[in-house]
Formats: sequence, structure tokens, C-alpha cells
Amino acid sequence: MVMNKINLQTFLSCIVVAVLASLAVQPALADYNFEGVPYTDELAGVTQGTVRGGVYVDGGHGIGSSPYTQSFTVPGGTVKWARLYVGVWGGSEEKSGSIAVAFNGENLGTLELEGKNDTNPNVYCSGHGVYWIFYDVTDITTSGPIDSVVTTGGDFDGRVYGIVLVAVYDDPDAEEVEYRISDGNPNLHGLGLVADEPVENNESYAYFSGIDPDRASAARLTVAYLCGSPYENDYLYFNDDKLNGDDVASSTGYFDLLTFDVTDILEESSEAKFDRGDEFYVHPVLAVLTLDIEAVDWNIDGVPLQTIKQGNVNGGIYVGGGHGKEYTTSYTQNFTVPNGTVKWARLYVSAKDTPWINASLNGHFLGNYTKLTDNPKVYANYKPDQSMYWTYYDNVEDFIVNGNNTATADLGTNAGNNTKSWGISLLVVYEGGDNPENIEYWVNEGNPLLHGDHSPFDAYQNTTSTSFAAITNLDSVNNATLWTAYIWGSEESEGVPNDSLWFNSNLIAEDSSDGAGTDDQGNIWRGGCFDLEKWDVTSSLATDNVVLLDRGGDDLLCPVGAILVLKHISEPTAENGIVQLHATILPTVSLEVTPDSLYFGTLAPGRKSDEQELILSSKSSHSIVVTADVTDTAGDLFVDGLLLDSESWSAYSQELAKGTSVNANVVLGVPVDYTGVGIQEGSLIFWTGAE
Repeated sequence: MVMNKINLQTFLSCIVVAVLASLAVQPALADYNFEGVPYTDELAGVTQGTVRGGVYVDGGHGIGSSPYTQSFTVPGGTVKWARLYVGVWGGSEEKSGSIAVAFNGENLGTLELEGKNDTNPNVYCSGHGVYWIFYDVTDITTSGPIDSVVTTGGDFDGRVYGIVLVAVYDDPDAEEVEYRISDGNPNLHGLGLVADEPVENNESYAYFSGIDPDRASAARLTVAYLCGSPYENDYLYFNDDKLNGDDVASSTGYFDLLTFDVTDILEESSEAKFDRGDEFYVHPVLAVLTLDIEAVDWNIDGVPLQTIKQGNVNGGIYVGGGHGKEYTTSYTQNFTVPNGTVKWARLYVSAKDTPWINASLNGHFLGNYTKLTDNPKVYANYKPDQSMYWTYYDNVEDFIVNGNNTATADLGTNAGNNTKSWGISLLVVYEGGDNPENIEYWVNEGNPLLHGDHSPFDAYQNTTSTSFAAITNLDSVNNATLWTAYIWGSEESEGVPNDSLWFNSNLIAEDSSDGAGTDDQGNIWRGGCFDLEKWDVTSSLATDNVVLLDRGGDDLLCPVGAILVLKHISEPTAENGIVQLHATILPTVSLEVTPDSLYFGTLAPGRKSDEQELILSSKSSHSIVVTADVTDTAGDLFVDGLLLDSESWSAYSQELAKGTSVNANVVLGVPVDYTGVGIQEGSLIFWTGAE
């Protein structure tokens, strides 16, 4: 898309007006989009997961001048993830400025905000310079009172809409909470505004998938808006149910932060729909869905695999473990973690026939779990008094080191033919490292037990499935890997159908759980009843993905983890002298307009200027469509009075074939009731795009 801008000037005595127009041509950059960033009609999911604690969302207080201060009070607990958001009004996408942010006594640095030319990776800029900026503040968010101060400067407006803190925190005394967090900056607007195309942008969505409504005792949706106005109706729907009447974004401060109870209308795949209504502009920028999860009662068939964490990282994922079944009361596993900064991690321990699980990592005590069939961090199945357990510890991040790590699980007192473990596994999401990559990941866990109808079961349980939904950037994915983990699987006898693994109805593997143990050095041995494997699913990847696991002839099959890792194309990097090159080629879009200025002479209210002529010449590689827009600082003189080819500029549309030209006749009509005098200025802008 290319924009051609003409600056307009006019002179008015008591009854006189004059206009000057100049033209410049430059391409629009991909990072800024008038219609919305990163998507025009959708907020992007940035993280989701489950925490024994809660999600804190607070902020606001409406538009105000710099410096702008907002106070927060974060609940007690350990912060696992946190983002600070700042909304800034630039006044125009043509102007630039700067922002400096302090949070909890730390300086987060200064950013240059460049409007339509902005390329900051943590800045969503859309519309006429509406900024929604985010900062990762996980490591500096603490419980208790916190202040944040924003200071802006430069040529743009620089007022602050509001500051919002979203913090996911762990509290061992709290209940389990599922969360899904989405953000962005779609610009919802009507016709006749400066845009790449003269169209409306009326709706935007936030999608939330993989929900079990039966487990949620309560569900809340929190949303934030910029630029909403009172007395201009807009609407919010959750699964087609209207929330908050006919004017949701109605603050006089152009900032709204609202929370709604959506417990009774929750669905497995839920969506929030932001409808512009008759708002001139409104920007939905944040959607947070939280679910209070009821404790799962013990079930002979276990707990289905479900998404507990989703996110993005510029670094890598380490998945390690093994080494197979041991009858023991002390089980040890070694891990070799790559270089990088740990962002999120879990240690998993499997066990059977034990009254407790006591774990440590690198000599640091992680916790002693008792009452294993009634512990929210322990998945149990098979028999109440002889359950197969898959338990997790999510307090391991501070104890992981780059290189060698050792985990130990102490289990009960009954060795021999009773107490046993199939293995310990470690999952680490890290940033940076030796070869960082742009990675998106989903972590699904549980312990569904597949079996026949023999004792202690009274029915077959042959298959189970889990999903990874709402993947939006398929075109940028150059590799997709699925990790699977089993704590009970076996090598079938000859002639017995193998268990199988399917991804989007494509067979990925037969005998995917063959009972082979795998140690940290890659040595494999059979009979271990533990499997940790990775599979390439790049060619089968879709927007919504389903993993199906079939036990085949296995007597018992217990999958406990499914992890999807997507590698996205990123900036080329050099490794061993080789540079991987990637490029997206767009068609040439170019328009030349002459002359570069227009002078309409001296005019009075109610009078029209003489006709002026512009020549529009296509320099594009293919056919283009040209539309027009007008802005001014003259009380809408040019917005209301400029005509192109005898019609309002807002109706102008012209198709130009490659290498052709067309004349556009321009007239200024001064409204009868116009009261301005002296020199008045404005801009005529031509937008060009592919046909």
C-alpha cells in the first residue's frame, strides 16, 4: 500500500479563503497498520495456562498528561508471568515522540514512537497514532503496592490513556485457576476515515479454546478499550450473549477496563466479539479470561490431557527424561539443560503404590506431596489405593542451571514388587541461549488411562484425544514438532495391533509407546514402560489441531503429556558461516501525482474555486486502485468542501492499469456557514493498493 499526501493551505479575510496543496509519496510499513496490529480483526493470544493462585488485572484511570502515574496492589504469592501495558495518544500517525517508563523503582528504558514508521516489537500502533505498548515485567513484579510512571515527549500529542498490569501469580493456599490472555490493537472505525482502503472495520474477536465448562465453578472476562466515547453505542458479546448493554466503552477518559461474569455462558470454544456499533473510533486492546477450576475427583480412567500453558519465546524448549521403570524408594534422573534464561519450567515425577512423593532438584527441596488421590498437582488413575501417579512441581525455575541437573524422588517405604517409578521428566522454556529461535509452544498434560474391560475396569477405554487450537500464523511456521510422553506402554506381542498416534487424522506413528526406556544420553532399553518421543508434524499442521491416541492391542496405555512446538521464521542469523535467508516479496505499488501543490485562490463562504487538475500516473508493476482522503486543521473546511471529479473526495475511486495515467479535477467549495478567516491548511491524501 502506498500513500500520497498533499498539504492544503488557504487564506481567509472576513469573507475570503485560499488553499495550497503539496504531494509526497512513500510506502506504508508492515509494522504499523491503520486497521490494526498485529491483526485487524482479532486480538492475539499471548499466553495461557493453569496456576494455583490467580490473575491480577488492574489499571486505568483515563486520559491524562505526562508524567502519568498509576498505582497497583499485587496479591501475595510468586509472580509467574506479568506484562505492563501503556496506552498513548499520538494525535497523528505522521508525528513521532518518545516514552519512558518506570515500574516498581526500575527504569524500563526509553522508546522512540514513530507512528506509521514504528518498528518497535513491543508496540502496537494503529489508527491516527493510537499506541498500545507492552513490557515484560515478570522479574520485577512483587506482591504489595507498586507504582508505575510514564513520561512522554516529542512532537506528538503524548497524553496517556492508561496503564494496566496483568500478573499471573502462584499462591499455594489458593484454588486452581485457568487463564487465557490476548492483546493487540485493532482499530474499529466507520467509513470516510484515513485508511489503506475506504472501508469500515466493524468487528474484532478474542478466541478462547480448549475449555472444560463442567470444571469451571466461575468464569470472568476482563477487557480493555482505548478511544471509546459515551453516547456512542458499541457492543460486547460473549458466545453471542450481549454484555453490559448498548454502550460498553463509555468512559469520558477514552479508557475502559471492565470485568464480566461469564460463568453461565461458557463454552468449550468461546469467543468475545467487539462490535463498533456507531462509535467513531474504538480500540479493544486486551481480553483476559480466567476460570476457577473445581478439584477433579479421583477417577479410574484418570484426567484427560488439557492445555495448561501456551506462550512464545525467543530461545528454545528443553524436554528431557527417562529412564524407565524401577522398583525403588529413591529414583534419580539427570538432565542436560541448554544455555539460556529459564522463563518457565515444570518437573514431573511418575510413581505407583506409594503414600507420598518427595522431590528435590539439584539439592533443593521442592515439596512432599501426600494424600495423592486428592492433591491438585497430582494426576491419579487405576485404583484408589494403588494409583498410577503423574505429579508436577512448578517451583523449579530458580533451581535449574545451564548444563547438568539432577532430580531425585523419594517414594514411600515399600520397595520390591510394590513401590515403583517409571521416570522423572523436566520441561524448560528458556530465552536466549546459543541458538535462539522464534518459538510458540503449547503444553498439554494429564493422565488418561486407556484399557480393556478386564479388572478393575467394567468397560473399554480405547482412545483419547487432546487439541491445540486457534493457531493464526501458519504461513510463518517452518517447523512443527509434537512431543509425547507415556508412563505405561508396552511392546505388543507378535500379531497384536500396535498402539497408534494420529495428528489431524494423519498417522504419525505405530507402536508410539513401545515400553522402551530412554536415558539422558539417548540409550534405549525395552521393558521400561516409559516413553518420551518427538515427532515431526510440520506437513500436518492446521489452524485447529487434534492429537488422537489409540491403545491398539496394549493392555494399558497411559499418555501423560503432549507438547506442540512451532518454530516461526525470524530474522536471518549466521551459524558456522551459513546465513539462512528468508524474504516475502510484495508487488510494486507506486503512484506519481503532479503538480505537488494546488492554489485555489481567494474565496468567500458559499463560493467555489476554479477547477484545478491533478495528473495521477501509475508506476506499479500491475493494476492498482486509487482512493482519496482529506484531513485538515481548518475546522473541517477541506473535509467538508473538497470535491474530486465533481463528487465528494470520500467517493473517489479510480482503477489504473500498469503504466497509465488519469486526470483528477479538484474543486474547493467553502460552506456557507464557515466562519474561519486567514490562511487555512489541510492535506489531500491518495491511497494506492493492489487491485
